[in-house]
Amino acid sequence: MTTNPLPSTRKDRMSALEVSNHAIETQMEIQQDEFIGMRNSIEALTNAIAQMGRHLEALGNNKARETRFSQLDFPHFKGDSDPTEWIYKAEIFFKLPGTPTNEKVLLASFHLQDDAFQWYLWFERTEPNGSWQEFKQALRVRFGSSEFDFDEDLAKLRQTGTVDEYQTQFERLAGRIQHWPERAQVGFYMRGLKEDIQSVVKSCGPTSLLNTITLSHSVRAHK
Repeated sequence: MTTNPLPSTRKDRMSALEVSNHAIETQMEIQQDEFIGMRNSIEALTNAIAQMGRHLEALGNNKARETRFSQLDFPHFKGDSDPTEWIYKAEIFFKLPGTPTNEKVLLASFHLQDDAFQWYLWFERTEPNGSWQEFKQALRVRFGSSEFDFDEDLAKLRQTGTVDEYQTQFERLAGRIQHWPERAQVGFYMRGLKEDIQSVVKSCGPTSLLNTITLSHSVRAHK
């Protein structure tokens, strides 16, 4: 009796093909898992490098601030005089790039001594999150003169020496008054000049403080 091997051979081939397909699918799954793992590793490495870069940049900025802060002439304040000039110098320093707003009080506190530093310890306890504006206001209240005192001194100020000396005295007092209209500054400055200089300056009708000061120097130069 003759047998036909085709069905058996076809069946074997189909089984072999299924096994081969399964092996291919398994290999593809393994490769896909490996690819995903590699991609995740690359992403993690990229994030780590970026984080390290930000950290190094922050360290560099902090170092630059420390170097700049130590090299510039930032005066100390002891609390034995009006703090206005010291505050102005601090604000000039803070205008330089790289000074975070929330660090101004802390940076300024490094330059307080004696009574001023003792006061700061109290301020820091009572206002642990105090802003720079609050710090300045509290410092002026504690150690400064009132604006009324400076108004009064300006009203009494008179030129007794040179125009340069008078201007210096005027600027020292005027700089301590906040939100002072320029028209008032012109009037106070002109009123304190010597009468002969004042009359000439007044006749020119200056409208700005700079123009008034320039005229007073010009009159002085022609006398």
